[in-house]
Amino acid sequence: MIRPDPPAPDTPPTPVDESSVSRRVPATVAAAALAILLTLGVVATPVEATTAAERSNQTILVGDATTTPGQGASVDVVLTDAPDGLAGYELTLTLEGDGVASIQGVSYPSEFGLTSNPVVGPEGRSITVEAADVEDEIVAGDRDVTLVTIDVTGHEPGETSLSVTGARLDADGGDAIDVSDEDGTIAVGGEDADGELDDRDTPAESELPGFGPIAALTALGWAGWRRYDGTATEPIGGSSVPGSPFRSHVAPGRSKTPQPADRTERGDESR
Repeated sequence: MIRPDPPAPDTPPTPVDESSVSRRVPATVAAAALAILLTLGVVATPVEATTAAERSNQTILVGDATTTPGQGASVDVVLTDAPDGLAGYELTLTLEGDGVASIQGVSYPSEFGLTSNPVVGPEGRSITVEAADVEDEIVAGDRDVTLVTIDVTGHEPGETSLSVTGARLDADGGDAIDVSDEDGTIAVGGEDADGELDDRDTPAESELPGFGPIAALTALGWAGWRRYDGTATEPIGGSSVPGSPFRSHVAPGRSKTPQPADRTERGDESR
């Protein structure tokens, strides 16, 4: 007699890990969304966009100065922003125009531990300077960094611009810094260092030989002294210091001592 097989025990269903399903679904959606964004080329990192904006705003500003003929003035050259720090630089600055002012020299801020001797061009029209921040004094994020101070001297009344005609700046990481620049203005007034008008503004009568010394002598009652003609190297009858109304006489056995020049007959002529 054949006995039937006993019924198989019920097999419990395999449990489903709902958490894994919930994780896989968002991951799949996120991957698809990222693929779409990459395809459209619209993925951007906000931090990098901000840095790029800061880099585009880096500007070298040349300051303004006012002076008079024969006097000096100082002009600061400033980097507005250093988002990646500053390792070093080389700059060339040039004065436009001719004769109004000239460049005399520079001074470097203490932050730059390594500097070069400035190279001044003909007639003080240009200057090239170099410096490096070897001690990492200028760090990322610094602003209004003074690169160098230019010393100028005024010569003639007028205005001239001081501009950056060559620039190479390196960030701390060694990358070149792309900068723009803004010119400065040097204004020279119409008076010299003694507070008097310069030659261009002086009346024509003042150009007569000896006019200045004679006016002074007349005021002191010394109109009788012989006038020294500034156009000659020596007055008649002896040597003299150029521009002086005195003549040198040397008598035998005496030292050479400046003495007043011979009197003229001007007093008699006036009568």
